[in-house]
Amino acid sequence: MRLEPISIAFVGVYNAILPMIPGLDNKFCRHLFDNPDETVNGMSAEGYTISINKKPFPLVVFNPQKIIFKSEDIDTLTSYVVKVKNEFKKKFFTPKFSAFGINYEYQFLDLDDNADVWISNRFLKSDTFGGKEKKCNVISLRFDIDDSEIVNMSFEPRIGIRNGVFMSINHHHASILEELPEECVLKDLYEKSLYKIKKDFFPFLQD
Repeated sequence: MRLEPISIAFVGVYNAILPMIPGLDNKFCRHLFDNPDETVNGMSAEGYTISINKKPFPLVVFNPQKIIFKSEDIDTLTSYVVKVKNEFKKKFFTPKFSAFGINYEYQFLDLDDNADVWISNRFLKSDTFGGKEKKCNVISLRFDIDDSEIVNMSFEPRIGIRNGVFMSINHHHASILEELPEECVLKDLYEKSLYKIKKDFFPFLQD
């Protein structure tokens, strides 16, 4: 079995619903990912979106409730956060946040069983339902770490891979941020989050 990272995201929840989404210069948006020919930007169902054409990330979305940054690693993620933060400052916009999340996507590959069997064996007792053979396509778990932190995890078969499982992790923090974090601050938040995830959860998934 192999466990591979796919993406990382930072999500900031505003301390109040914005009456208006701040506009960003079109040239800035097209050059945010250093790939202007493939970058698209504009309104979507999720909000104002900046993305690479036909790819799940890199991605920036902001709407009246929150702002989302998604990338393949922490270095590129922090660079996008800092760029957007500086562009917001030019418009005299400094959002404050009542909560934030550091989110991860991983994939389990080369499992010994089909994905739905692996999920069932991993999370359901063998004697439930009278010991009948079980297959599980999706399972979601919530762990209340303390009064300010929650970890949500979900597992489902990896599309197109018979013995692969997709895992998403939302590490929610009910903590105030006075602004979008600087590079060093975001990396510190990420390192503390990842340490906790790897220490408290990964061992039970890889034994």
